[in-house]
Amino acid sequence: MLHASECRGPQAFTGQRVIVVGAGNAAVQIAVELASAAGATLAGRTPVKFAPQRILGRDMHF
Repeated sequence: MLHASECRGPQAFTGQRVIVVGAGNAAVQIAVELASAAGATLAGRTPVKFAPQRILGRDMHF
């Protein structure tokens, strides 16, 4: 078990199956990064509502 603040990248999980619990911004970003190196599953209470990162050419978090 690892808290999001302790996650340093997907390299340590290469080839493993990982479950990311939560569906907030940090959990989704971590799951996407892990998916490049491991089998990642995202688990949350409710379905995730995805929105585009860039809207009208600007980053959502600008």
